[in-house]
Amino acid sequence: MTEETADKAPEQPSEQRPEQSPDAIPPVRRRILRNLFLAFCLFTGTVFAALSWYITTDSFQQAVRRRVIASAEKLTADASNSANYTPSRSACALTRAT
Repeated sequence: MTEETADKAPEQPSEQRPEQSPDAIPPVRRRILRNLFLAFCLFTGTVFAALSWYITTDSFQQAVRRRVIASAEKLTADASNSANYTPSRSACALTRAT
């Protein structure tokens, strides 16, 4: 070997990237996953808020009342006169049921 071959060092790029492990997630994919997660959280919170509001409406309480009365009538073979539903406690009280 001559001096010419010994003087030639392999060329190295000016900016070397640190070696990434195969498990590392690229920054672009990480940003996309974060945005998807935030969108999912926002969607879930919106659905939960809407359901929380809906169970306090009169129409929901009347629908539950009708179903409870129908099931009580079916079980007792008698017509009960009223049912009260409390959504905050998930409680239902039947009156004049025999």
